[in-house]
Amino acid sequence: MSSCVYVLRLGRDMIWFILTLLLAVGLTVQFAGHFSCSDTAIKVGAYFQIVAGFFALYRGFAYVVEDSFQRSVLPVFRFPAQLRHPLQKIPIGEPGVIRGQ
Repeated sequence: MSSCVYVLRLGRDMIWFILTLLLAVGLTVQFAGHFSCSDTAIKVGAYFQIVAGFFALYRGFAYVVEDSFQRSVLPVFRFPAQLRHPLQKIPIGEPGVIRGQ
């Protein structure tokens, strides 16, 4: 299942690509460590997940800052397919409400 999610989310940006790769590798190594009763493999898998957590924090912060300033401040290294077809921003909220109030 994780490989399907990994392939489907490949087109977003490089940070998301690395994040899902680290999560998939970390969980696979941890599964192998639990299956073989290896403490070292479990710790290595945990380190992969810790690094993935830092990538997730960076990506979240980058998108919050981008939404606040209406321009890209921190790079997320978008793929060319994402640059050609950006996500549509749907205006949400009550009519007449200005962003930042």
